[in-house]
Amino acid sequence: MISVSPCLLPISVFSAAGLIPLPITNDLPLPTGFGKLRPELQKGKMKMKVNTILVALFAACAAVAGTSDDAWNWYENEALPLGGKAFTDTATFFERWPAAAKDKLPGGLVYMGRHTTGMYLRFTTDSDKIRIEWKVRDEHPYDPLIPESGLIGLDVYGWDASADGGKGAWRFQGNKRYWPRDRKNPGTAQFSWTPGRPCIVYLPLRATMVSFRIGVAKGKTIKPHPYRVPDAKPIVHYGTSIVHGGCASRPGLAFTAVAARDLDLPYVNLGFSGAAKMEASVPEFLAAADASLYVIDARWNMSPEMVATNCAPFLRKMKELKPDVPILLCEGCTVRDHDPCNPAFRKVYDALKAEDPVKWRNLYYFEEKTMLPKEDQEATHDFCHPNDYGMLHMGHAYARRIREVLVAANGLW
Repeated sequence: MISVSPCLLPISVFSAAGLIPLPITNDLPLPTGFGKLRPELQKGKMKMKVNTILVALFAACAAVAGTSDDAWNWYENEALPLGGKAFTDTATFFERWPAAAKDKLPGGLVYMGRHTTGMYLRFTTDSDKIRIEWKVRDEHPYDPLIPESGLIGLDVYGWDASADGGKGAWRFQGNKRYWPRDRKNPGTAQFSWTPGRPCIVYLPLRATMVSFRIGVAKGKTIKPHPYRVPDAKPIVHYGTSIVHGGCASRPGLAFTAVAARDLDLPYVNLGFSGAAKMEASVPEFLAAADASLYVIDARWNMSPEMVATNCAPFLRKMKELKPDVPILLCEGCTVRDHDPCNPAFRKVYDALKAEDPVKWRNLYYFEEKTMLPKEDQEATHDFCHPNDYGMLHMGHAYARRIREVLVAANGLW
């Protein structure tokens, strides 16, 4: 589990006004009345307690001695074992579209393309400790259904070789939130680690990253952790706010992250809240991502009329640009018995398959009936966006369907 030192931020030990020296963290709210002397102290009745606080303070600070740069081997930008990024020619390092998309794609796609949605570090290290420092552009983002632990927090997962009857599984180790009280300092997380144990660090769902670095003990290294299929091309998943992480409470619970762990394959998230509508300008850039499978998942941003207008031309362009790469067209998840838009997607799919079965042999379909549990009506926040319960269920369902498609298309398993 992650343990964060109580002295990661600068501490003012004394001041002319006689402030009580208390450890400050970027995890906990400041105590009520912090910085004011209590009446007992003014009367000299609490000298022993003050001394105890001082001893505890300096002991805590001593515990994190060595958090300076000299104690760490740092990895940044191109040196990071970064997954979930499809393009190298981006305007800044942590962006999801290439720089050329700026003048061609709708503004919403460009703006949200700066989010680190779906990006992750996947590695092993011979270090017994790991430190992460990161800073986001908007330290106070807001979404009524996603807490800060998801919007701007990091998730850490570790491989448990004994899990699942000895088959092994990724297990959640902790979430690190970013508390930007002092905006001059980045968010920080430091935790112990078992050398050689594989690790995944998920980046925030809805943050624009200003800076990010990960450190291991001096003299130690980080190496990318391989996937089950060496040199596998990523699954590229284009879609709505649900794909964009809405509304998981933390990054590792986004259904695309769950599916990627189940599949043990590289995965690129191109989800955009309210903005992915199968526009004509998108296939040029989507097809530029070198993929093993394209997942097209735009239902909740579209009306039946938009599907009738946009869907077939979008798929035709994708087929023209990447004729041999399979496409999985998805219905929209729902806990209701009927969705008015899903039949429009099915109509387009059936028409293309009937038009030329050979040409469209690698076009596949995913019905919504297995995406979310419906019996208890508890899988969403608002009958649209899955909660954590729904996200887990969806992730496993998508992994099953994607596995079926990859087997059918190219025998990947």
